[in-house]
Amino acid sequence: MIRKLRIAALTVFVCEIALWLADRIGNAVTTPMPFNGFPADGPFQTFNPLRRIAAGQHGGVDFQFFHGLGVPYLLYPLFALGGKTIFSSEVSRELVSVLCFALTVVAISAAASRNRIITIVASAAAFSVSWPLQFLSVGGISLVGLRSTAPVLFTVVLLLPLPARARFAAGAAVIGTAFALGTEQGIAVVIAFGAMQTLMAVKHRTPRPLAHAAAPVAAGLAAYVAFLLIVGGASGCRKALHYAFVDVPADQFWYFGTPPNRFFGQWFDVFGDHFFAPVFGSCLTVTLIVLVVFLRAKGGRGEQVFHAAGVLLIYGLISSAAYFGYIYPGNAFPMLRATFLAVVALVAYGCTVYRHHGDRRVISVAVTSIYLFVTLLVVADAVVTITDLQSLVLPRYRIFVEHGRRWEMSPRWQWDMAIAHRLIGSPPAGIKPRIWCTFAGLVDADYGTFNPSFDYIFHALGDENRRAYIDAFRRTRPDYVETLRPSVVGYELWLREAQWDFYSELLHRYEPAAISSHSLWWKRGRVTPLVEHDSATMNVGPEGTFAPLTLPHFDSRVAVAVITLRYRLTNPWRRVPVAGQVPRHLLLIHGALNGDAVALSPYRTEAQVPVFVRNGQRPSIGVITESLVPNTSVTVLGATVQLIELDEKTERFLNSSFANDRVPPQVRHDFR
Repeated sequence: MIRKLRIAALTVFVCEIALWLADRIGNAVTTPMPFNGFPADGPFQTFNPLRRIAAGQHGGVDFQFFHGLGVPYLLYPLFALGGKTIFSSEVSRELVSVLCFALTVVAISAAASRNRIITIVASAAAFSVSWPLQFLSVGGISLVGLRSTAPVLFTVVLLLPLPARARFAAGAAVIGTAFALGTEQGIAVVIAFGAMQTLMAVKHRTPRPLAHAAAPVAAGLAAYVAFLLIVGGASGCRKALHYAFVDVPADQFWYFGTPPNRFFGQWFDVFGDHFFAPVFGSCLTVTLIVLVVFLRAKGGRGEQVFHAAGVLLIYGLISSAAYFGYIYPGNAFPMLRATFLAVVALVAYGCTVYRHHGDRRVISVAVTSIYLFVTLLVVADAVVTITDLQSLVLPRYRIFVEHGRRWEMSPRWQWDMAIAHRLIGSPPAGIKPRIWCTFAGLVDADYGTFNPSFDYIFHALGDENRRAYIDAFRRTRPDYVETLRPSVVGYELWLREAQWDFYSELLHRYEPAAISSHSLWWKRGRVTPLVEHDSATMNVGPEGTFAPLTLPHFDSRVAVAVITLRYRLTNPWRRVPVAGQVPRHLLLIHGALNGDAVALSPYRTEAQVPVFVRNGQRPSIGVITESLVPNTSVTVLGATVQLIELDEKTERFLNSSFANDRVPPQVRHDFR
């Protein structure tokens, strides 16, 4: 009787795994039914490089990919199979993310237990409680689930009973993949592996584990470089490596980790963070327990399992460094995943050990209790999953069928595309319009154009790339420019401050043309020149003090006071990884329309910052350093201010406030 009940329970567990996969795969396939993706990040961050690959462009040479150049090439087969459209792009990134998440859960359960029944039970239990990790099973805005898959698979390689040569080959392949899918992921898993091998060497008093670590790491790095050489040749490989290991890390903190993004300015913020502190504390606690057991283990299978778990957990702790770049839950999800899967692996291994060496009478009771507990988890998750299928997946597919099984855009995107077509028109055959989008997307795809520089303005990282972006914009002289609306994408206000050289060019040479639900369209050829006042010098005091802006009289409702600031940064930690990047040197703005803080670049000594002022306002500015490390500061060497008056049409255009992301509002062409 007990045996039949256990078989029935196992059947339920297999059904849970199948139901979980059906729901997530269904969500992945029906996500673009119809397509209603966010205009920045997410869908187009993947679609743009996939379009470039389809057009014959080469990674590293013609484009870079912020999250790891291997990502678009991994997604490309499904993208091409689906017709090379935004719909196949969405299905590809969502489906691959789901499958990678499921693979890690099943693989680590199987590798740790080496028992089919325990693998089924552990996988079903893991899937049933994985709702807090759902962000890792979807594409999201950064594909963090996909990018953090390789480190988990490296742990699986360490757990498997492989011959030495097979372990070396598999380890090297996974390490190379980790770097290709995300540089920070590759670095974290290599450091974690090196740390555990060092402990192994100290424990056994032999340097042999260090040699065993060096070989697969070196081979993995060689495989990663070989991939870049195949994709982009010598030049593309050099550029891709520089972008991944120099440009992106250099800007991850000071550029992205400033307002409106939150960041850690003092240690109280770290320990008081309601998400990061408990996740980091949990991971650290489990890591310390695993390390103690590992050092006390006498070798054999137990040492292997705790060694692998240690690698995974230390990787999770190191990967959390991204959270110090800017406070965003997605930056801590790899650590949460590492903790979760390490616990799954240890429980699966513990069940295997107890099954073979425990008291037979106690084992029978324990197995029955485990089956009962997991059954309760599975039933609870099945209720939620079936509800999700009924409320999301099936309605999407039903609408898809009702519309003749045609992939379609949402009404909002149809409306936005109609506005773009009306503005740009149909160019003569063989001639493509000169379009520049700060966040490239569907309009570029529809007209078959590509930005001559980075697809996303904030992916032009590093001083050289940022200057090259502006130079390419000036050289191209596009007829139409699309920027985002701050009422839809709040980062637009930050971009106007951080990339003022681009927006200054836009204001001086382009006229407002049209407004869509998410963007502002500009047309080359300003009719009415902007009124510019002469520059004047001003004094900016030491850190923590504010200096009022002395502005000339102006008649317009809104003007831009452009501050040119010369400064010197003091940071004795600048060559120390992570610690040298946590100081934020900020220009503070008070009493203006854009009252916020603007980051000062650590590799420049001069900055131009716009202060948007309404007539009658009396703004003030100051500088400050917020840092987790001591002895960092900013000193202002000099400053000037120039006032530029905005005409009413431009001012209204820049601050257009209407927005409705579900149903397009009535079409407006105020500036046509």
